[in-house]
Amino acid sequence: MVGLLCGHMVSFRGTRELLSAHSIRSSSLVNMCYRGGGWPGFFKAEAVSGHSVKLSSGEVWQDFFQNNIYTPQRCLVCADFFSNQADLSVGDAWDADLLKETTSGYSLMIVRSAFAENIIKKMYKDKILNINLYDIKKIKKNFWSNIVFSKRLVEQKKRMKIMLSVEIPPSDIDSNSDEQDKSSKVFFIVFLIFIIHKFRRLLIFITKLKLVRFLFNKVYSKILWRLSQWSQCE
Repeated sequence: MVGLLCGHMVSFRGTRELLSAHSIRSSSLVNMCYRGGGWPGFFKAEAVSGHSVKLSSGEVWQDFFQNNIYTPQRCLVCADFFSNQADLSVGDAWDADLLKETTSGYSLMIVRSAFAENIIKKMYKDKILNINLYDIKKIKKNFWSNIVFSKRLVEQKKRMKIMLSVEIPPSDIDSNSDEQDKSSKVFFIVFLIFIIHKFRRLLIFITKLKLVRFLFNKVYSKILWRLSQWSQCE
């Protein structure tokens, strides 16, 4: 089984709002690509009229997707960023140092079974893949925020179920005390994210205005970053 390294997905409503902000109706699309043209890539969309838009991955993320308004509820209670039950987990390495070698980007693979390892070795032998060993410490460094927002916040997510009536699915991490962080500080991070999600319909409406969306994203990301840094101090 192959799993993804995934912080959260974005609902298609988020994509529709992104297209609408650039005068493209989803019903008129003839071509769309979320990431392409190097690393980290560009979002590209073209309408049947010939009108097109090209945005950097950073623009798309910062302007629309990082604020959790379009994040599915199931993603908010997921505690499995690394797809721990998969034979093979894959995702973007998100390592800026590697870009000194290429602008194409690198994929990260975490192999957990002999079955997956044999397949990878065969692909390497057949020169389908170019493989380099990667330091586990770098993985923790590059994805520290994802670890905080998934594995280490299981207990806080359970508290959200009581406060905001959110259903929390069972998780293999629940029984592993080493993966839990019962800090009262990180609770505020989860609380903020769930509040944003709870009032997402109102926020979708008011953030249709570009200036309002810009200000909201700036304030939200700043608060989230400060809370993340604060939580690391305990």
